[in-house]
Amino acid sequence: MTHAEKAAALFREGYNCAQSVFLAFEDMYEIDHKTAVRLSSGFGAGMGLPNMKKYTDEMEVETHLGVGTKITMVVNI
Repeated sequence: MTHAEKAAALFREGYNCAQSVFLAFEDMYEIDHKTAVRLSSGFGAGMGLPNMKKYTDEMEVETHLGVGTKITMVVNI
């Protein structure tokens, strides 16, 4: 399984985007799994998306494996 495939699988398991990528590369550094999960939990939009969605009038998230994620938010003033 490639790192990209592993990251996608971890995301589907419920890890946020930053955790998924960080954990996919666990084989490349010496940090135990529990510490890696905690260390990466505050990065990325994984924790902030629910709040961002709450304060925008429109929000669209488009993700393509191997390409990236595009988040479009509209705030009507």
